[in-house]
Amino acid sequence: MYAGAQLLLNPANEEAATKTKKIITGVIWGILIIWFAWWIVSTIFYLLDDKKVAASFPTAIAETQIKNVDFDFYSNKIRALKTKIE
Repeated sequence: MYAGAQLLLNPANEEAATKTKKIITGVIWGILIIWFAWWIVSTIFYLLDDKKVAASFPTAIAETQIKNVDFDFYSNKIRALKTKIE
């Protein structure tokens, strides 16, 4: 954000524009390095644990202590209560 603001506030200054472009390039490289590091660690855990294949991006999974829960049943109950309240 800082680099983008500098680029917008000083568009005529070549030195500032060059510095800003270097900052933005560094940020992009940093994001790529972080993503590849996550991918490498995820692949290692997959190979060691013999679990399911990791997605390309981390995902959140809701888990309950009760197995085979029918969430549609509870969703319908909540909708019914909502219509009763209105």
